[in-house]
Amino acid sequence: MGREQRRPWKYLLFLLAALALFLNGCSTIEPLRTLDLKSELREADSAHQQGRYNRALQLYTSVLEASGNQQPADLALYRLGILYIDPGNPSADIKTALDYLGRLVREFPESRYALDARVLTAKLKDLEKLRRTLWVYSEIKPYQYFRYTGSFRQTLKRYSEVLQEGAEKPLSDLALFNLGILYVYSERERNFNKALGYFKRLIKEFPESSRIDEARAWVKTLEIILKLSRIEVEMEKKKKELIE
Repeated sequence: MGREQRRPWKYLLFLLAALALFLNGCSTIEPLRTLDLKSELREADSAHQQGRYNRALQLYTSVLEASGNQQPADLALYRLGILYIDPGNPSADIKTALDYLGRLVREFPESRYALDARVLTAKLKDLEKLRRTLWVYSEIKPYQYFRYTGSFRQTLKRYSEVLQEGAEKPLSDLALFNLGILYVYSERERNFNKALGYFKRLIKEFPESSRIDEARAWVKTLEIILKLSRIEVEMEKKKKELIE
Protein backbone atom coordinates (compact mmCIF):
# COMPACT_ATOMS: atom_id res chain seq x y z
CA MET A 1 0.00 0.00 0.00
CA GLY A 2 2.81 2.41 0.95
CA ARG A 3 4.64 1.53 -2.21
CA GLU A 4 1.52 2.36 -4.26
CA GLN A 5 1.16 5.74 -2.47
CA ARG A 6 4.77 6.70 -3.20
CA ARG A 7 4.46 5.93 -6.91
CA PRO A 8 2.49 9.13 -7.85
CA TRP A 9 5.16 11.24 -6.13
CA LYS A 10 7.84 9.50 -8.17
CA TYR A 11 5.93 10.36 -11.34
CA LEU A 12 5.47 13.94 -10.15
CA LEU A 13 9.17 14.33 -9.40
CA PHE A 14 9.99 12.87 -12.80
CA LEU A 15 7.67 15.38 -14.48
CA LEU A 16 9.15 18.28 -12.51
CA ALA A 17 12.67 17.19 -13.44
CA ALA A 18 11.68 16.90 -17.08
CA LEU A 19 10.05 20.33 -16.94
CA ALA A 20 13.17 21.82 -15.34
CA LEU A 21 15.35 20.33 -18.05
CA PHE A 22 13.00 21.68 -20.71
CA LEU A 23 12.96 25.16 -19.23
CA ASN A 24 16.71 25.15 -18.80
CA GLY A 25 17.08 24.09 -22.41
CA CYS A 26 14.83 26.94 -23.54
CA SER A 27 16.86 29.43 -21.56
CA THR A 28 20.04 28.42 -23.37
CA ILE A 29 18.59 28.60 -26.88
CA GLU A 30 18.83 32.38 -27.14
CA PRO A 31 22.42 32.69 -25.81
CA LEU A 32 23.50 29.85 -28.10
CA ARG A 33 21.85 31.55 -31.06
CA THR A 34 23.59 34.80 -30.13
CA LEU A 35 26.91 32.98 -30.04
CA ASP A 36 26.20 31.55 -33.49
CA LEU A 37 25.46 35.02 -34.84
CA LYS A 38 28.62 36.46 -33.33
CA SER A 39 30.59 33.63 -34.91
CA GLU A 40 28.93 34.46 -38.22
CA LEU A 41 29.89 38.11 -37.75
CA ARG A 42 33.51 37.15 -37.20
CA GLU A 43 33.42 35.12 -40.39
CA ALA A 44 31.93 38.11 -42.21
CA ASP A 45 34.65 40.41 -40.85
CA SER A 46 37.29 37.96 -42.04
CA ALA A 47 35.74 37.82 -45.51
CA HIS A 48 35.68 41.63 -45.62
CA GLN A 49 39.34 41.88 -44.66
CA GLN A 50 40.23 39.34 -47.36
CA GLY A 51 38.39 41.35 -50.00
CA ARG A 52 35.59 38.79 -50.43
CA TYR A 53 32.96 41.50 -50.44
CA ASN A 54 30.03 39.46 -51.74
CA ARG A 55 30.58 36.81 -49.08
CA ALA A 56 30.84 39.47 -46.38
CA LEU A 57 27.61 41.07 -47.61
CA GLN A 58 25.85 37.71 -47.55
CA LEU A 59 26.95 36.97 -43.98
CA TYR A 60 26.24 40.44 -42.58
CA THR A 61 22.78 40.36 -44.16
CA SER A 62 22.14 36.89 -42.75
CA VAL A 63 23.03 38.07 -39.24
CA LEU A 64 20.83 41.14 -39.63
CA GLU A 65 17.81 39.12 -40.73
CA ALA A 66 18.29 36.47 -38.02
CA SER A 67 18.70 39.06 -35.24
CA GLY A 68 15.44 40.88 -35.84
CA ASN A 69 15.34 43.89 -33.53
CA GLN A 70 17.85 42.43 -31.08
CA GLN A 71 21.62 42.55 -30.84
CA PRO A 72 23.82 41.94 -32.74
CA ALA A 73 21.63 43.52 -35.43
CA ASP A 74 23.14 46.90 -34.52
CA LEU A 75 26.66 45.65 -35.21
CA ALA A 76 25.55 44.01 -38.46
CA LEU A 77 24.05 47.32 -39.61
CA TYR A 78 27.26 49.14 -38.74
CA ARG A 79 29.42 46.60 -40.54
CA LEU A 80 27.20 46.86 -43.62
CA GLY A 81 27.69 50.62 -43.59
CA ILE A 82 31.46 50.13 -43.40
CA LEU A 83 31.33 47.56 -46.20
CA TYR A 84 29.63 50.01 -48.55
CA ILE A 85 32.19 52.78 -48.00
CA ASP A 86 35.17 50.51 -48.55
CA PRO A 87 36.87 51.93 -51.68
CA GLY A 88 38.02 48.42 -52.63
CA ASN A 89 34.44 47.17 -52.81
CA PRO A 90 33.21 47.24 -56.45
CA SER A 91 29.69 47.75 -55.11
CA ALA A 92 30.65 50.62 -52.79
CA ASP A 93 27.83 53.12 -52.58
CA ILE A 94 27.62 56.03 -50.16
CA LYS A 95 23.82 56.22 -50.33
CA THR A 96 23.49 52.56 -49.32
CA ALA A 97 26.00 53.08 -46.52
CA LEU A 98 24.01 56.06 -45.27
CA ASP A 99 20.82 53.97 -45.33
CA TYR A 100 22.34 51.28 -43.09
CA LEU A 101 23.93 53.77 -40.70
CA GLY A 102 20.70 55.76 -40.51
CA ARG A 103 18.75 52.62 -39.71
CA LEU A 104 21.23 51.81 -36.92
CA VAL A 105 20.74 55.24 -35.34
CA ARG A 106 16.93 55.03 -35.61
CA GLU A 107 16.43 51.46 -34.46
CA PHE A 108 19.24 51.22 -31.89
CA PRO A 109 19.78 54.75 -30.52
CA GLU A 110 21.37 53.36 -27.34
CA SER A 111 23.78 51.08 -29.18
CA ARG A 112 27.49 51.50 -28.55
CA TYR A 113 27.84 51.87 -32.33
CA ALA A 114 25.23 54.63 -32.69
CA LEU A 115 27.64 57.48 -31.95
CA ASP A 116 30.19 56.18 -34.46
CA ALA A 117 27.39 55.84 -36.99
CA ARG A 118 26.41 59.49 -36.48
CA VAL A 119 30.02 60.63 -36.92
CA LEU A 120 30.47 58.58 -40.09
CA THR A 121 27.15 59.82 -41.46
CA ALA A 122 28.29 63.43 -41.07
CA LYS A 123 31.62 62.66 -42.78
CA LEU A 124 29.94 60.80 -45.62
CA LYS A 125 27.57 63.70 -46.27
CA ASP A 126 30.54 66.08 -46.37
CA LEU A 127 32.27 63.70 -48.76
CA GLU A 128 29.30 63.64 -51.12
CA LYS A 129 29.09 67.42 -51.10
CA LEU A 130 32.81 67.70 -51.90
CA ARG A 131 32.53 65.15 -54.70
CA ARG A 132 29.74 67.14 -56.33
CA THR A 133 31.81 70.31 -56.08
CA LEU A 134 34.85 68.55 -57.50
CA TRP A 135 32.81 67.33 -60.45
CA VAL A 136 32.08 70.95 -61.39
CA TYR A 137 35.75 71.92 -61.29
CA SER A 138 36.80 68.80 -63.16
CA GLU A 139 35.37 70.41 -66.29
CA ILE A 140 38.51 72.58 -66.35
CA LYS A 141 41.10 70.93 -68.57
CA PRO A 142 44.35 72.81 -68.01
CA TYR A 143 46.41 69.97 -69.42
CA GLN A 144 45.83 71.56 -72.84
CA TYR A 145 48.28 74.28 -71.74
CA PHE A 146 50.92 71.78 -70.72
CA ARG A 147 53.09 69.72 -73.00
CA TYR A 148 55.41 67.30 -71.39
CA THR A 149 58.61 67.72 -73.46
CA GLY A 150 61.08 65.66 -71.44
CA SER A 151 61.65 63.79 -68.23
CA PHE A 152 60.15 65.03 -65.00
CA ARG A 153 63.54 66.05 -63.61
CA GLN A 154 64.58 67.93 -66.73
CA THR A 155 61.28 69.77 -66.94
CA LEU A 156 61.33 70.61 -63.24
CA LYS A 157 64.90 71.91 -63.53
CA ARG A 158 64.10 74.15 -66.48
CA TYR A 159 61.05 75.76 -64.88
CA SER A 160 62.93 76.22 -61.59
CA GLU A 161 65.76 77.95 -63.45
CA VAL A 162 63.30 80.40 -64.98
CA LEU A 163 62.11 81.38 -61.51
CA GLN A 164 65.64 81.68 -60.10
CA GLU A 165 66.74 83.89 -62.98
CA GLY A 166 64.04 86.38 -62.14
CA ALA A 167 62.73 86.39 -65.68
CA GLU A 168 60.10 88.77 -66.93
CA LYS A 169 56.58 88.26 -65.65
CA PRO A 170 55.23 86.27 -68.60
CA LEU A 171 57.93 83.61 -68.24
CA SER A 172 57.80 83.38 -64.42
CA ASP A 173 54.03 83.36 -64.65
CA LEU A 174 54.10 80.46 -67.08
CA ALA A 175 56.80 78.64 -65.10
CA LEU A 176 54.74 78.71 -61.89
CA PHE A 177 51.63 77.57 -63.69
CA ASN A 178 53.39 74.71 -65.46
CA LEU A 179 55.18 73.63 -62.29
CA GLY A 180 51.76 73.24 -60.71
CA ILE A 181 50.54 71.30 -63.74
CA LEU A 182 53.69 69.18 -63.69
CA TYR A 183 53.03 68.00 -60.14
CA VAL A 184 49.39 67.29 -60.94
CA TYR A 185 49.86 65.24 -64.09
CA SER A 186 53.16 63.44 -63.55
CA GLU A 187 52.06 59.93 -62.55
CA ARG A 188 55.28 58.97 -60.78
CA GLU A 189 56.00 62.31 -59.13
CA ARG A 190 52.47 63.51 -58.46
CA ASN A 191 52.24 65.80 -55.44
CA PHE A 192 49.06 67.82 -54.95
CA ASN A 193 50.48 69.78 -52.03
CA LYS A 194 53.40 71.06 -54.11
CA ALA A 195 51.09 71.83 -57.02
CA LEU A 196 48.82 73.79 -54.69
CA GLY A 197 51.82 75.77 -53.45
CA TYR A 198 52.80 76.84 -56.97
CA PHE A 199 49.28 77.90 -57.90
CA LYS A 200 48.94 79.91 -54.70
CA ARG A 201 52.29 81.55 -55.34
CA LEU A 202 51.17 82.51 -58.84
CA ILE A 203 48.02 84.12 -57.44
CA LYS A 204 50.00 86.04 -54.82
CA GLU A 205 52.90 87.20 -57.00
CA PHE A 206 51.08 87.74 -60.29
CA PRO A 207 47.54 88.95 -59.52
CA GLU A 208 47.25 90.36 -63.05
CA SER A 209 48.34 87.13 -64.69
CA SER A 210 46.39 85.80 -67.63
CA ARG A 211 46.52 82.45 -65.79
CA ILE A 212 44.97 83.84 -62.61
CA ASP A 213 41.49 82.38 -63.12
CA GLU A 214 42.87 78.97 -64.00
CA ALA A 215 45.19 79.06 -60.99
CA ARG A 216 42.30 79.96 -58.68
CA ALA A 217 40.23 77.14 -60.11
CA TRP A 218 43.09 74.73 -59.52
CA VAL A 219 43.52 75.93 -55.95
CA LYS A 220 39.86 75.17 -55.26
CA THR A 221 40.09 71.80 -57.00
CA LEU A 222 43.25 70.70 -55.19
CA GLU A 223 41.96 71.83 -51.81
CA ILE A 224 38.88 69.68 -52.37
CA ILE A 225 40.99 66.70 -53.47
CA LEU A 226 43.26 66.99 -50.43
CA LYS A 227 40.30 67.31 -48.09
CA LEU A 228 38.71 64.24 -49.68
CA SER A 229 41.96 62.34 -49.17
CA ARG A 230 42.06 63.26 -45.49
CA ILE A 231 38.46 62.16 -44.98
CA GLU A 232 39.07 58.87 -46.77
CA VAL A 233 42.19 58.22 -44.70
CA GLU A 234 40.21 58.88 -41.51
CA MET A 235 37.44 56.53 -42.60
CA GLU A 236 39.92 53.82 -43.62
CA LYS A 237 41.62 54.12 -40.23
CA LYS A 238 38.25 53.95 -38.48
CA LYS A 239 37.25 50.92 -40.51
CA LYS A 240 40.44 49.05 -39.56
CA GLU A 241 40.00 49.93 -35.88
CA LEU A 242 36.42 48.64 -35.87
CA ILE A 243 37.19 45.41 -37.69
CA GLU A 244 40.17 44.68 -35.47
